[in-house]
Amino acid sequence: MFKSILSYLSVIGSFWQDRSNRVLIFWILIIILAQLGLVVVFFNSFPPQIPLYRSLVWGESQLAPSSSLFLLPIFSLTLTIVNHLLAFILFRVEFLVRLLTVTSLVFCLLALVPIIQTIAIFIL
Repeated sequence: MFKSILSYLSVIGSFWQDRSNRVLIFWILIIILAQLGLVVVFFNSFPPQIPLYRSLVWGESQLAPSSSLFLLPIFSLTLTIVNHLLAFILFRVEFLVRLLTVTSLVFCLLALVPIIQTIAIFIL
């Protein structure tokens, strides 16, 4: 059991030693913090209902409580954690590790867009 724990820790160490993984995770964390920071800073400026579901038919179906904006950083963080747990499990397949890490980055960037759009509608 001790040997398996040491081998798992060495996998985590090799994951962090890869420069591209460190850079991607750094940018993922920066984007998640930016999402959360933007929502917190501008939260009092939002009306009680905001158009969050823009893919739905125009009108009341697009509206959501302004507190729903907090779901975007939460989903980004959750997806990042799940993807990196899978990356640790699948550490032998380098392509999948990169794919999971880049997917987390893309999702975080795409989750930042509605936050910026909402700020642009109500603040600017």
